[in-house]
Amino acid sequence: MVPPGDRWGNSAPAAPRRTERFSDWAGIPLLDRAQINGFAELVKEQDAGPVADVGSGPGHVTAALHALGIPVFGVDVSPRMVELARRAHPDLRFHVGSIRRSQSSTAS
Repeated sequence: MVPPGDRWGNSAPAAPRRTERFSDWAGIPLLDRAQINGFAELVKEQDAGPVADVGSGPGHVTAALHALGIPVFGVDVSPRMVELARRAHPDLRFHVGSIRRSQSSTAS
């Protein structure tokens, strides 16, 4: 059974390979790179930030946004993925967490 808050469960052993694959721009698919660049341009035009990369996984999008000059931090529910992201990108901030709210907090 997957522990609550850890969606990677049994696939966590594959995470280091995923982290290595996406460790730089070359590993990120072309369409994804175009979307990341477009998003970064919108953030710059709006003078917005910081950006939260929610579901940051191994941190490749967080790192790409940072390389484009965007103030960014990563958030993931999986402690293992946050550990891998921190190891791969020690100069960036990553947090274990979720944006999900309990129903009691949204009922008002």
